[in-house]
Amino acid sequence: MKKLKIFLIVALVFTMMSVSGAFAYSEGLLNNKPMKLSDTLTGGTNTSVLTDNQNATYLDLAPDSYVRYDFQGTATLTHVQYKGDGSSAFKGVNIYALKEDGSKSNVHAPYGTLPKTEIINGPLKDVKTVYILNQQATTVRIYEFDVFGEEVSTPTTPPEPTPVATPEATPTPTATPTATPAPTPEQPTGERAILTITLTNGIDKEYDLPIAEVNSFLTWYDSMVASNAPAKYAINKHDNNKGPYSKRTDYIIFDKILTFEVSEYTVSK
Repeated sequence: MKKLKIFLIVALVFTMMSVSGAFAYSEGLLNNKPMKLSDTLTGGTNTSVLTDNQNATYLDLAPDSYVRYDFQGTATLTHVQYKGDGSSAFKGVNIYALKEDGSKSNVHAPYGTLPKTEIINGPLKDVKTVYILNQQATTVRIYEFDVFGEEVSTPTTPPEPTPVATPEATPTPTATPTATPAPTPEQPTGERAILTITLTNGIDKEYDLPIAEVNSFLTWYDSMVASNAPAKYAINKHDNNKGPYSKRTDYIIFDKILTFEVSEYTVSK
Protein backbone atom coordinates (compact mmCIF):
# COMPACT_ATOMS: atom_id res chain seq x y z
CA MET A 1 0.00 0.00 0.00
CA LYS A 2 2.86 2.35 0.88
CA LYS A 3 4.54 1.60 -2.45
CA LEU A 4 1.28 2.41 -4.25
CA LYS A 5 1.04 5.84 -2.56
CA ILE A 6 4.61 6.67 -3.55
CA PHE A 7 3.90 5.66 -7.14
CA LEU A 8 0.77 7.82 -7.25
CA ILE A 9 2.63 10.86 -5.90
CA VAL A 10 5.43 10.46 -8.47
CA ALA A 11 2.88 10.04 -11.27
CA LEU A 12 1.02 13.17 -10.11
CA VAL A 13 4.22 15.25 -10.05
CA PHE A 14 5.17 13.99 -13.52
CA THR A 15 1.70 14.85 -14.83
CA MET A 16 1.90 18.37 -13.40
CA MET A 17 5.34 18.87 -14.93
CA SER A 18 4.06 17.68 -18.29
CA VAL A 19 1.09 20.06 -18.13
CA SER A 20 3.26 23.02 -17.06
CA GLY A 21 5.55 22.48 -20.05
CA ALA A 22 2.85 21.75 -22.61
CA PHE A 23 3.16 25.21 -24.16
CA ALA A 24 6.95 25.33 -24.33
CA TYR A 25 7.60 25.58 -28.10
CA SER A 26 11.08 26.97 -28.62
CA GLU A 27 10.48 27.42 -32.34
CA GLY A 28 7.74 30.05 -31.78
CA LEU A 29 8.36 33.48 -33.28
CA LEU A 30 7.58 35.20 -29.95
CA ASN A 31 9.60 32.87 -27.76
CA ASN A 32 10.96 34.91 -24.80
CA LYS A 33 10.35 38.18 -26.63
CA PRO A 34 8.62 41.09 -24.84
CA MET A 35 5.14 42.13 -25.93
CA LYS A 36 3.44 45.51 -25.49
CA LEU A 37 0.44 45.94 -23.16
CA SER A 38 -1.75 48.98 -23.89
CA ASP A 39 -5.27 50.22 -24.51
CA THR A 40 -4.41 51.12 -28.16
CA LEU A 41 -2.27 49.67 -30.92
CA THR A 42 0.53 52.11 -30.17
CA GLY A 43 2.85 52.59 -27.22
CA GLY A 44 2.42 50.49 -24.08
CA THR A 45 4.50 48.75 -21.45
CA ASN A 46 6.65 45.64 -21.94
CA THR A 47 5.56 42.25 -20.65
CA SER A 48 7.15 38.83 -21.21
CA VAL A 49 4.84 36.65 -19.11
CA LEU A 50 3.00 35.36 -22.19
CA THR A 51 6.15 34.27 -24.01
CA ASP A 52 8.29 32.87 -21.15
CA ASN A 53 7.07 29.24 -21.61
CA GLN A 54 5.93 29.19 -17.98
CA ASN A 55 2.32 28.31 -17.22
CA ALA A 56 2.75 29.61 -13.69
CA THR A 57 2.95 33.21 -14.92
CA TYR A 58 -0.02 35.02 -16.40
CA LEU A 59 -1.44 38.37 -17.54
CA ASP A 60 -4.87 39.68 -16.58
CA LEU A 61 -6.01 41.51 -19.72
CA ALA A 62 -8.66 44.15 -18.99
CA PRO A 63 -11.64 44.76 -21.27
CA ASP A 64 -10.83 46.68 -24.46
CA SER A 65 -7.10 46.21 -23.86
CA TYR A 66 -4.42 44.98 -26.23
CA VAL A 67 -1.28 42.90 -25.86
CA ARG A 68 0.74 42.86 -29.07
CA TYR A 69 4.06 42.11 -30.73
CA ASP A 70 5.52 44.26 -33.55
CA PHE A 71 7.80 42.38 -35.93
CA GLN A 72 11.03 44.10 -36.96
CA GLY A 73 10.27 43.30 -40.59
CA THR A 74 7.29 41.20 -41.66
CA ALA A 75 6.22 37.63 -40.96
CA THR A 76 4.29 34.82 -42.59
CA LEU A 77 2.08 33.17 -39.93
CA THR A 78 0.94 29.54 -40.14
CA HIS A 79 -0.01 28.49 -36.58
CA VAL A 80 -1.08 30.01 -33.28
CA GLN A 81 -0.91 28.82 -29.67
CA TYR A 82 -2.91 30.23 -26.75
CA LYS A 83 -3.55 29.26 -23.13
CA GLY A 84 -5.96 31.21 -20.96
CA ASP A 85 -8.88 30.94 -18.58
CA GLY A 86 -12.33 30.68 -20.04
CA SER A 87 -14.81 28.40 -21.63
CA SER A 88 -17.19 28.41 -24.55
CA ALA A 89 -19.09 31.17 -22.75
CA PHE A 90 -16.12 33.53 -23.11
CA LYS A 91 -15.83 34.27 -26.79
CA GLY A 92 -14.79 37.93 -26.66
CA VAL A 93 -11.02 37.27 -26.90
CA ASN A 94 -9.71 37.59 -30.44
CA ILE A 95 -6.28 37.29 -32.02
CA TYR A 96 -5.62 39.55 -35.03
CA ALA A 97 -2.82 40.10 -37.52
CA LEU A 98 -2.16 43.57 -38.88
CA LYS A 99 -0.58 43.47 -42.33
CA GLU A 100 1.93 45.78 -43.94
CA ASP A 101 -0.76 47.32 -46.16
CA GLY A 102 -2.86 48.22 -43.06
CA SER A 103 -5.45 45.47 -43.48
CA LYS A 104 -6.50 43.34 -40.50
CA SER A 105 -7.04 39.56 -40.51
CA ASN A 106 -8.55 37.34 -37.85
CA VAL A 107 -6.03 34.74 -36.68
CA HIS A 108 -8.27 32.92 -34.16
CA ALA A 109 -10.96 33.46 -31.54
CA PRO A 110 -9.74 31.18 -28.75
CA TYR A 111 -11.36 30.32 -25.45
CA GLY A 112 -9.59 28.38 -22.79
CA THR A 113 -6.67 26.34 -24.04
CA LEU A 114 -5.68 26.35 -27.71
CA PRO A 115 -2.71 24.09 -28.54
CA LYS A 116 -0.63 24.80 -31.59
CA THR A 117 -3.29 25.22 -34.25
CA GLU A 118 -3.41 26.36 -37.85
CA ILE A 119 -4.57 29.94 -38.16
CA ILE A 120 -7.81 30.87 -39.89
CA ASN A 121 -7.43 31.29 -43.66
CA GLY A 122 -3.68 30.84 -43.33
CA PRO A 123 -0.97 31.26 -44.03
CA LEU A 124 -1.02 35.03 -43.53
CA LYS A 125 1.76 36.91 -45.29
CA ASP A 126 3.29 40.36 -44.78
CA VAL A 127 2.20 40.56 -41.14
CA LYS A 128 3.64 43.53 -39.23
CA THR A 129 1.84 43.11 -35.88
CA VAL A 130 0.04 40.31 -34.10
CA TYR A 131 -2.14 41.13 -31.08
CA ILE A 132 -4.77 39.86 -28.64
CA LEU A 133 -7.79 42.06 -27.98
CA ASN A 134 -10.13 41.46 -25.04
CA GLN A 135 -13.55 42.44 -26.38
CA GLN A 136 -15.59 40.96 -23.56
CA ALA A 137 -16.88 42.86 -20.54
CA THR A 138 -14.70 41.09 -17.97
CA THR A 139 -10.97 40.64 -17.44
CA VAL A 140 -9.46 37.50 -18.95
CA ARG A 141 -6.40 35.73 -17.59
CA ILE A 142 -3.86 34.61 -20.20
CA TYR A 143 -0.88 32.34 -19.46
CA GLU A 144 0.88 31.73 -22.76
CA PHE A 145 0.75 32.99 -26.34
CA ASP A 146 2.86 32.38 -29.43
CA VAL A 147 2.65 32.30 -33.23
CA PHE A 148 4.58 30.20 -35.72
CA GLY A 149 5.84 30.67 -39.24
CA GLU A 150 8.69 32.66 -40.70
CA GLU A 151 9.88 36.17 -39.98
CA VAL A 152 11.37 38.18 -42.84
CA SER A 153 13.80 40.91 -41.86
CA THR A 154 13.59 44.20 -43.69
CA PRO A 155 16.85 44.66 -45.62
CA THR A 156 18.84 47.59 -44.38
CA THR A 157 19.67 50.05 -47.11
CA PRO A 158 23.31 51.05 -46.77
CA PRO A 159 23.70 54.79 -46.44
CA GLU A 160 24.80 56.55 -49.55
CA PRO A 161 28.32 57.88 -49.30
CA THR A 162 28.50 61.57 -48.66
CA PRO A 163 30.00 63.18 -51.74
CA VAL A 164 33.26 64.94 -51.03
CA ALA A 165 33.41 68.30 -52.67
CA THR A 166 36.43 68.69 -54.92
CA PRO A 167 37.98 72.07 -54.28
CA GLU A 168 37.92 74.23 -57.35
CA ALA A 169 41.22 75.55 -58.56
CA THR A 170 41.62 79.22 -57.81
CA PRO A 171 42.08 80.98 -61.13
CA THR A 172 45.29 82.95 -61.46
CA PRO A 173 44.35 86.61 -61.64
CA THR A 174 45.10 88.17 -64.98
CA ALA A 175 46.99 91.38 -64.78
CA THR A 176 44.98 94.31 -66.01
CA PRO A 177 46.89 95.94 -68.84
CA THR A 178 47.85 99.52 -68.08
CA ALA A 179 46.97 101.84 -70.87
CA THR A 180 49.93 103.85 -72.08
CA PRO A 181 48.88 107.48 -72.12
CA ALA A 182 49.03 109.03 -75.54
CA PRO A 183 51.61 111.81 -75.83
CA THR A 184 50.12 115.22 -75.50
CA PRO A 185 50.32 116.83 -78.93
CA GLU A 186 52.46 119.94 -79.13
CA GLN A 187 50.35 123.06 -78.94
CA PRO A 188 51.88 125.64 -81.31
CA THR A 189 51.99 129.18 -80.00
CA GLY A 190 53.53 132.50 -81.01
CA GLU A 191 55.16 133.32 -84.35
CA ARG A 192 55.54 130.39 -86.68
CA ALA A 193 56.08 129.62 -90.34
CA ILE A 194 55.47 126.88 -92.90
CA LEU A 195 58.83 125.96 -94.43
CA THR A 196 58.43 124.28 -97.81
CA ILE A 197 61.54 122.82 -99.40
CA THR A 198 61.58 121.54 -102.97
CA LEU A 199 64.34 119.04 -103.62
CA THR A 200 66.12 118.50 -106.91
CA ASN A 201 64.17 115.23 -107.41
CA GLY A 202 60.90 117.15 -107.31
CA ILE A 203 59.84 116.11 -103.80
CA ASP A 204 58.33 118.80 -101.58
CA LYS A 205 58.96 118.70 -97.84
CA GLU A 206 56.80 120.92 -95.67
CA TYR A 207 57.38 121.76 -91.99
CA ASP A 208 55.28 123.72 -89.50
CA LEU A 209 58.04 125.34 -87.36
CA PRO A 210 58.55 128.07 -84.80
CA ILE A 211 60.00 131.15 -86.47
CA ALA A 212 63.27 130.70 -84.54
CA GLU A 213 63.87 127.29 -86.19
CA VAL A 214 63.03 128.73 -89.60
CA ASN A 215 65.61 131.48 -89.01
CA SER A 216 68.15 128.86 -87.98
CA PHE A 217 67.57 127.08 -91.29
CA LEU A 218 68.03 130.28 -93.20
CA THR A 219 71.30 131.01 -91.38
CA TRP A 220 72.56 127.55 -92.22
CA TYR A 221 71.62 127.92 -95.85
CA ASP A 222 73.38 131.25 -96.11
CA SER A 223 76.45 129.74 -94.46
CA MET A 224 76.44 126.92 -96.96
CA VAL A 225 76.42 129.37 -99.78
CA ALA A 226 79.56 130.86 -98.23
CA SER A 227 80.91 127.27 -97.88
CA ASN A 228 81.65 127.48 -94.15
CA ALA A 229 78.86 125.28 -92.70
CA PRO A 230 77.96 121.56 -92.60
CA ALA A 231 76.53 120.08 -95.78
CA LYS A 232 73.29 118.98 -94.06
CA TYR A 233 70.73 120.61 -91.82
CA ALA A 234 68.61 118.80 -89.19
CA ILE A 235 64.95 119.86 -88.95
CA ASN A 236 62.83 118.77 -85.94
CA LYS A 237 59.51 117.61 -87.39
CA HIS A 238 57.66 118.35 -84.11
CA ASP A 239 54.06 117.15 -84.50
CA ASN A 240 54.01 117.34 -88.30
CA ASN A 241 54.09 113.53 -88.65
CA LYS A 242 52.32 111.38 -86.11
CA GLY A 243 53.89 108.16 -84.89
CA PRO A 244 55.13 106.25 -81.82
CA TYR A 245 58.31 108.35 -81.67
CA SER A 246 59.46 110.85 -79.11
CA LYS A 247 61.16 112.94 -81.80
CA ARG A 248 61.63 112.84 -85.57
CA THR A 249 64.28 114.74 -87.47
CA ASP A 250 64.69 115.35 -91.20
CA TYR A 251 68.21 115.91 -92.47
CA ILE A 252 68.24 118.16 -95.53
CA ILE A 253 71.28 117.92 -97.82
CA PHE A 254 72.34 121.28 -99.11
CA ASP A 255 73.11 120.30 -102.67
CA LYS A 256 69.71 118.57 -102.96
CA ILE A 257 67.76 121.76 -102.33
CA LEU A 258 66.26 123.23 -105.42
CA THR A 259 64.23 125.93 -103.76
CA PHE A 260 62.43 126.65 -100.48
CA GLU A 261 59.56 128.80 -99.25
CA VAL A 262 58.76 130.32 -95.84
CA SER A 263 55.12 131.21 -95.00
CA GLU A 264 54.94 133.00 -91.64
CA TYR A 265 51.88 133.15 -89.36
CA THR A 266 51.07 133.86 -85.70
CA VAL A 267 49.11 131.53 -83.35
CA SER A 268 47.09 133.30 -80.66
CA LYS A 269 46.49 131.60 -77.25
